[in-house]
Amino acid sequence: MINTDFHVHCNFSGDASASMESMVAAAVEKGFKQIAFTDHIDFSPTGEKLYYIDYDEYLIEFNRIKDKYAGKIELVFGIEMGLEPQIAHVINDFISKYPFEFVIGSSHSTEMKEHFSEDFFQGKDKKTAHAMYFEEVYKNVTTINCFDCYGHLDYISRYGPYEDKSLNYWDHDEIIDEILMELISDGKGIEINTSALRYGLDSPYPCFDILKAYKDFGGEIITIGSDAHEPKNLGWQFDKARDVLLNAGFEYYTVFKNRKPKFIRIN
Repeated sequence: MINTDFHVHCNFSGDASASMESMVAAAVEKGFKQIAFTDHIDFSPTGEKLYYIDYDEYLIEFNRIKDKYAGKIELVFGIEMGLEPQIAHVINDFISKYPFEFVIGSSHSTEMKEHFSEDFFQGKDKKTAHAMYFEEVYKNVTTINCFDCYGHLDYISRYGPYEDKSLNYWDHDEIIDEILMELISDGKGIEINTSALRYGLDSPYPCFDILKAYKDFGGEIITIGSDAHEPKNLGWQFDKARDVLLNAGFEYYTVFKNRKPKFIRIN
């Protein structure tokens, strides 16, 4: 059993309603030994707060729950930061202000338009929209260095008004390979995120071909996260994530403590 979940949200995120304690209690019941809370912070491309947490209040609750469940489960103080290349300085400055132990960097918008809105996709075929997304991801990885792992790297495949939403690595392999090599050279990782399976996609984020390319280029840092926003989704289909990682050639997955990776053999 994979007994760590490194992408977990609670009601401090604007899109979740479950309390932090309910998530922890469920994780203990399911046999998890370690989870990372990675609640959302997103700024607009002009630096205004969109999805924002009062981290002073958040830390008080996190430490209370951490102390209450000490000896039963280890909690990791993390964040999922929405990346925007236009405001790299705002993002880097924010991360430096708090004692985060793990930072996911994610792309939730392109061209200043959020992906869950069809505005971004209007007038674009799927290949064009996906290409623009990866171009912005590349800008993020070359301008922002405050994160440890890139979250749900092909997240764009969840959205778009297309009958077939799947993402073809080979349509975008040049830019994806550049992204992966940049991450590896900077000592950063990626995650395998099983939430894609909850949304009806055939594989976790990212797709197998991207995972295999990352491994073939020498990438080793890879966390496993459910992106759970409610207790029932903790550890969602982690057995499948394990099998995908093994098939891609990984022997270890990664956890973080104090921004440092630790490698755990996949059983």
